[in-house]
Amino acid sequence: MIFGYARPFSQDQDVTKQLAALKEFNCEKIYIEQTNSVKNRPEFESLCEVLNVGDTVIIYKLY
Repeated sequence: MIFGYARPFSQDQDVTKQLAALKEFNCEKIYIEQTNSVKNRPEFESLCEVLNVGDTVIIYKLY
């Protein structure tokens, strides 16, 4: 399965650009964080819990 992961990198940034890029990679499920917290990433934790061998994770950009 192909998963996507997006999160805002500042309080005022939305993830629209990230979502558009992830959809181009045909992600079947996209996990979206609601905050830019470095310590609290519940969507990323949820993503890690469902991953299986052979799955792919697409992250738009790392800063």
